[in-house]
Amino acid sequence: MRFCTNCGAKNADDWKFCIQCGHQLPEIMKPEEQKINVPKDGLLFEMKEMNWGQINGTFDVMVSQTWGIYRTGLVISYASYNISGDSDIKSSCLSKEKVQTLCDMLSKFKDYASTGRACDGIGYDMMVYDAEGRESYKITGYISGNTYLEGIRDFVKNISGFFFSPYGSASEKL
Repeated sequence: MRFCTNCGAKNADDWKFCIQCGHQLPEIMKPEEQKINVPKDGLLFEMKEMNWGQINGTFDVMVSQTWGIYRTGLVISYASYNISGDSDIKSSCLSKEKVQTLCDMLSKFKDYASTGRACDGIGYDMMVYDAEGRESYKITGYISGNTYLEGIRDFVKNISGFFFSPYGSASEKL
């Protein structure tokens, strides 16, 4: 369900025009339409934090943030918004010690693969990649209460320089 930016009426997500006033509704980006493709070569770990709650289509809000951490220490991140799509990529670099710390943390990841569960709120996709860039282990779901997965999440989210506004650029246009 989303709301008209002109009159505030409720509309179905797939409607192009408001049922109440006929105003053209802004497009909502679908995951398959996102413009950023993270290269898998050398990728060690990828995490996506997603808003699994209901989103009011009147505002351009962040629906997910993705981090990719490469074996070289390169870290990239971008945010996806419900109307404006993907942000620009921000990047940083971890020290060899920090990369080793993450590798040590990920050594038990296979024991937790596929243990997540769905929820309404904040969900996660976490993937560990092998040396050839193929997905080895994946967790999708709600991680609250799992101290191991929360520790990995906190490690990644505490890498500095990756703050994105909760509101996208289309908010200024609405």
